[in-house]
Amino acid sequence: MKNIFRLCLFSLLFCSSFYYFGSEPEQISIQLSNPAKPGLVSINHYKGSIHVTGYRGKTVVITANYRNPGNENGMRLISSSAIKLSAEEKNNIVIVKANSYRRTIDLNIRVPYDFSVKISNDDNGEILVRDVSGVFELNNNNGDVKLLNVSGSAIISTIDGNIIADFINIDPEMPMVFSTIEGKIALTLPEDADISLKMRTEYGEIYSDFNIDINKRKTNIRRHKSTGSTNITLDDWTYGKINSGGSEFLIKSLNGNIYIKKKK
Repeated sequence: MKNIFRLCLFSLLFCSSFYYFGSEPEQISIQLSNPAKPGLVSINHYKGSIHVTGYRGKTVVITANYRNPGNENGMRLISSSAIKLSAEEKNNIVIVKANSYRRTIDLNIRVPYDFSVKISNDDNGEILVRDVSGVFELNNNNGDVKLLNVSGSAIISTIDGNIIADFINIDPEMPMVFSTIEGKIALTLPEDADISLKMRTEYGEIYSDFNIDINKRKTNIRRHKSTGSTNITLDDWTYGKINSGGSEFLIKSLNGNIYIKKKK
């Protein structure tokens, strides 16, 4: 009888520890080949939010959590399967993988301040990058993209989501692209930035507190030889420059406003 009791107790403890492990966050810390040089973190994610934050460190730290599903018919979640999380590093390039095809997995990643970020996300989460200096290539099919307190350059696109970017400094040699279908675009830029603008919104408006020098809209002329008629249209793009002009910003929203603000 005692042996049976001990066996049951052992089985209970084993199962409890297994399920506890599965429901806890997973974390990986990865060393860089050359911590003194800039790096790149690359993520191709299916479902979940990805937050990347710069910090005073020399390693890349990745934490993964299952999105809390809440209660099920009044019952609290006790366990879930372990998260499949991996990271590979070569020459300061860190590739992160998490198996989020069946369950929503949120990623929190800490990187050194001087780090570029490349992220592609399909569904059910936002992309947030903050306190980092580098090149940002971010695509989110169904969710917002946010850059906060960053320096460098960016290429950002969404299908259904807002784009919010707050720059401390911009790279004067690099063009930038901000494009969304269903969402607003709000850019906050240094007051002394020299930028050439190419902007377009189909069903929204463009606002700015910069003194933007707007070019006269271009006229497109098309002559039809077969009918002898001439078709004249105005260009759908709005061109302008901030200060003396410089690197080109292409800003496009199908259904949303565009805001270009001075950094206070």
